[in-house]
Amino acid sequence: MRGLPVIVRLALAISAPLAQSRASQELHAQGVVAGYLPEYRWYVDVESAVACCLTDLILFSVQPLASGTLDAHWINPANFARARAAADAVPGRVVNVLLSVGGAGRSGGFAAACASKGGRRKLVKSLVALLDAHALDGLDFDWEVRPGNYFKTADGFRFY
Repeated sequence: MRGLPVIVRLALAISAPLAQSRASQELHAQGVVAGYLPEYRWYVDVESAVACCLTDLILFSVQPLASGTLDAHWINPANFARARAAADAVPGRVVNVLLSVGGAGRSGGFAAACASKGGRRKLVKSLVALLDAHALDGLDFDWEVRPGNYFKTADGFRFY
């Protein structure tokens, strides 16, 4: 994807799971079985879970920072490789490896990063670089806002 405009690269990265092999499309037509794997659960037998049942493995999580960069320290780089290898080892179907962005206690930087065109551009570049670096198939945006009246918060307005 190198050489494409950043927004096109992000759109392709987000939609890549939709354009997978026919076998994967047929499996997804029957339903999606996603496994959500937080950084503190890597002791489980990821390989068996992926091989048995999953159409999608979602790795939790990286945190967007106000600067538009990412804090990815929660996921050990070796675990990115382990997830990719487990997904690629499944015969006869595609298992997508997705990255969750934000989530519980990790969404605080979304609003500031998305408040300006430059911040959004930097966030997209950071996400695409991380997807490329670890051969990930797409993203799961988990932008959680503070409790209260959602549409009266800056986060709510910037999201829409």
